Amino acid sequence: MKLKEEKLPWNNAPVLSTGELYPYLAERLADQHYYLPLSVTLFSDPEIEESAVVNFLDELPSQLEREFRTRNARRQRFVYLDLFSEGEIHNILTGHRHVQPWALYYSKQGGLDLLSESPHPEKSLWGAVPCSSMPNHGVAWRKTSTSDCQIWLATARKEGIDWDWDSDIGHESAHSSFAPVPLFAQALHLNPEMTSLDRVNNVQALSSNQLARMTYTYSEIAVIAMRGEQRDTETGLPVVERPEELYAFLEFSHELMPDLGFDRALAACQHVSGQIDVNDSAEIFALGAPVMRVLPRISRVINHFSIPTFTILRP
Repeated sequence: MKLKEEKLPWNNAPVLSTGELYPYLAERLADQHYYLPLSVTLFSDPEIEESAVVNFLDELPSQLEREFRTRNARRQRFVYLDLFSEGEIHNILTGHRHVQPWALYYSKQGGLDLLSESPHPEKSLWGAVPCSSMPNHGVAWRKTSTSDCQIWLATARKEGIDWDWDSDIGHESAHSSFAPVPLFAQALHLNPEMTSLDRVNNVQALSSNQLARMTYTYSEIAVIAMRGEQRDTETGLPVVERPEELYAFLEFSHELMPDLGFDRALAACQHVSGQIDVNDSAEIFALGAPVMRVLPRISRVINHFSIPTFTILRP
């Protein structure tokens, strides 16, 4: 595969690019191509040996195949438990693969090579917002001539180490395929003490930052439900790490979207005192089902800088 000179979308640095990788990956994943993001591009710094890029591209399809086998097995479990019809879960997992292109960045030292963060990123022509807990992952944007915003799920390896196939490829491919991370939600460098959901008495009192936290939680829980990705927290989950906040998250979600099944998820989580076995319990699937039903609604606003209102969660 011939690499071409290009500019990195989020900082304009000179890089080499594979161009669009979807045809390459789809050919090698013929039976599972419908799980792929519809746009995948690898950027690499000029200092990266071409042989290293080639080795990465050779290994990428087999790692994705392993990931998709897990995804398919857990998809079947959702259907077996009568939480989804086959058609509904297929639409959720494959119907929004176009909304967040995946930009893999093979940087010379690892990381996303971010420029200094602007206090007003919405005024910048391009940039990226890193994940607060995993700064080698983030959401990048670049404004077009029409002032619209093109965004990418940006993924690099950690600084100073090799690619982590589970975190950098498995987890991130799930976000780009079916659980997009909105630009406004990625910017959660927020003090949990200020955004914790169990500190609010009713849904109307939720701040915009707390709504962003909920939006980010839907995306993260959807991924771990489809992967069996246990976290080292009281709940076994990301973001809502304490049972009290998990319950508040589910109660507010049910009040906002009473048709999706969050009440059943709350009962299931309370049955195990908020301690979820993410790998193989009925509770993680009961929780994952309503969370995943929110994803198509989130897909409509992923390129927004400002935090939308509750209306984004309406049908």
